[in-house]
Amino acid sequence: MASSSTPGPALDDLVFTHELRRHGGGEPDQVALEQWVTRAHRLPHVDLNAPDTGDELAGAETVAEAICYGLDPMLAAMLDVNPFVAADAHSGDAQTYYTALFKPDGEPRDELCEATELWPSSALALHRVWVAPGLRGRGLAGVIASEALLTLARAYAVCACYPAADRDDIAGGAITQAGLERLVARWGFTPLHEGVWICDLALADPLERLAAARTRRPHPPPARDLT
Repeated sequence: MASSSTPGPALDDLVFTHELRRHGGGEPDQVALEQWVTRAHRLPHVDLNAPDTGDELAGAETVAEAICYGLDPMLAAMLDVNPFVAADAHSGDAQTYYTALFKPDGEPRDELCEATELWPSSALALHRVWVAPGLRGRGLAGVIASEALLTLARAYAVCACYPAADRDDIAGGAITQAGLERLVARWGFTPLHEGVWICDLALADPLERLAAARTRRPHPPPARDLT
């Protein structure tokens, strides 16, 4: 990933928001597939002479965003929705995460059970991480991804991702596929199968790696050599 000697926004200047989107009715994915959106907002410089609007985010700039999918077969069943149908109805990406982690009946796959500390009845999928173009290469991707995962680790014991570098980013020299895999490994992800990686949020080591990314401390070396 391209780097910069110029630091990104100070953590003291950022406010994080977390939004859950789920419909009360409608299509299967709208009812049973959770979509979490975590955003980092950079606060504007305070004008002491300006009136207090009571809105801390007034005039703030969104500088980073992470989108996660919540895959919960048990919740889907309680809502009378087939969890595989819900994932498939949402997108090919959500279906990829679901089939890599769960069987069609909602039971976790053997590979997932063997790779995690707790029985994974539900899972999170880190689908997208976006950073404002002028601030890339300064650690904000790790900050926003780890903020999302550390917050949602209370509800999900495992998180999946599918690290695939964008062709335009590769062509422009912003990142390589190997570089992206090294990045998610620093966040505590390890390969599962079929291109899907997982981060066991029930273990101390991945949580410590995420905390390091969240606070911009030096990352510990990855658990496995990816070179």
